Amino acid sequence: MKVSCLCISNDLLLGKRQDNITAILAKKLLENGITFSRVYTIHNNPESIREALSQLQDKIIFIIGDNNSVKNAHIKKAIAEICGVDMAESNIANLAVKNYFKKMNLPITYDSENEVFLPRNSRCLVNQNSVLQGFAIYKGEQLLIFIPDDVYSIYSYLDTSVLPMLFDKFNVFYENITLKTFGICERDILSLLGDLLKNKYKINVTTYPNGLETTIVIRYNKGLDQSIISDFMQKIYAKLAKFIYATEDMSLFATVFNLLKLNKKKIAIAESITGGTIVSSLIQENAGISEYLIEGIVAYSNNSKTNRLKVGENILNTYTAVSVEVAYEMAAGLLETSGADIVVTTTGYASKDEGHDAYAYIAVGDMDGIHVYKNVFSGSREEVIDSVTKTSMFYLIKKLKQNDLLFNHTMV
Repeated sequence: MKVSCLCISNDLLLGKRQDNITAILAKKLLENGITFSRVYTIHNNPESIREALSQLQDKIIFIIGDNNSVKNAHIKKAIAEICGVDMAESNIANLAVKNYFKKMNLPITYDSENEVFLPRNSRCLVNQNSVLQGFAIYKGEQLLIFIPDDVYSIYSYLDTSVLPMLFDKFNVFYENITLKTFGICERDILSLLGDLLKNKYKINVTTYPNGLETTIVIRYNKGLDQSIISDFMQKIYAKLAKFIYATEDMSLFATVFNLLKLNKKKIAIAESITGGTIVSSLIQENAGISEYLIEGIVAYSNNSKTNRLKVGENILNTYTAVSVEVAYEMAAGLLETSGADIVVTTTGYASKDEGHDAYAYIAVGDMDGIHVYKNVFSGSREEVIDSVTKTSMFYLIKKLKQNDLLFNHTMV
């Protein structure tokens, strides 16, 4: 099945911000056998919207709005006029907006009234994560699905409203398995999978690279015998097991949080090269992490490493702050002083200067032992710090799963 996508935003056309929604939407739709036949980006004015919708002939048209209630109000009104209806207050949208502000413990803003009014006879696509509300409406035989440009809500929209609606209407018959890998590039994944990519069962394997991470989506017909898909997945695990860190579309930081909860472990983190980005990312992505995160320390100076983490001055003078010895001592000191069950420490060079390559030592350990890894990185200073941050989480995941009964070929 093919659908169209219409992005309506002056800011996108002017390059003031990036289009993140379309990529997410295309990926989720492809997992279910639905592809875009075309994607347009147009100005936010009634004439442009009317002209674009007159040219798109697919039965389903996704309309990606703006990230602003006032701007979206203009788009909704234009769509209503094109569909021959007026704007009307939606009780469902009204309740969703009130519930959002109540949940966030915030006063209702004046511009949120725009979210209460939708084209008459449209179906509100309730958004629990933002004040911005979507809707679906028919234009003749075409189904128009309006989704605000809200990257924090797109997955909720798709899973709770959009995909079930499409499945009911168009009988989509696909199942999906998602794998998340780290430390292996897309080219090497495709090379390792080899003949599995061309199989007689029409099992589709799609890769989505993102830096050191790659998402692999395996799509197959619901009617396929389970023994066939089980055998197929075993072959994938045999080739990629050491790179797989999750069996669903989950970030490294969310995976760490889930494993800490599963293992009932408390963690402490001491960062030098990463400058607090590990702790910051864990907190931003995981509500409730405070139950498992004891502390995060940015031990940037030698004095901090000595005074807080008990790294010996002779160790620092002999081996320098960027060394396997110091990474180990940072971890040992943190284990001793924090009361954590498991620790992570980082030290390194984030850029090439003074003759050094960009590299880092990452220590992960508990009372049973501390392991120190050395990795060499490339890219800008910001890219190196991001890579060290995520690599640290990957090694932590490996450690947390080391004695886990789930760590086998069926769940990595």
